[in-house]
Amino acid sequence: MHHAPEQATGSMSHSPTRPGGHDETALLQHFFTRLHHVPLADWIEAAVPTADGTFVDRYESDEARAARRRLRDIADRYPAAVNLARARVQHFVTAAEGFTAPSIVARMKRVALTAALALVARPHLSRDDFELLYGPFATLIPPDHFESSR
Repeated sequence: MHHAPEQATGSMSHSPTRPGGHDETALLQHFFTRLHHVPLADWIEAAVPTADGTFVDRYESDEARAARRRLRDIADRYPAAVNLARARVQHFVTAAEGFTAPSIVARMKRVALTAALALVARPHLSRDDFELLYGPFATLIPPDHFESSR
């Protein structure tokens, strides 16, 4: 996989008045560097868990939908981070297009974008919301890895 085009990364300027008090660009770059090393099959598995008849997709629960609404409200404060994350996710997911169903690609985009933005918004999210929103990537890219980079 290749990294996102320069215009995607260049759109986010470093600002001393960042709402989160941390460098969103560096945090996102760190996440996407780690995502670059995640095997595509693992990303698909994390994004689209298999159903076994008893499995409940917690990511699609009412609780998760409410958490995503709260995340969107917070992400509105970070338009450059949202633009960067969208561009990077779109760029990375192109490797899956043509190899898997469009619905799976859409889900891959959604969970990756949500996880990336949850990292940026983490200081403003409850622990439960963060764990739910970042959950699909928790074992692939452990969130505690980012604590030292903040």
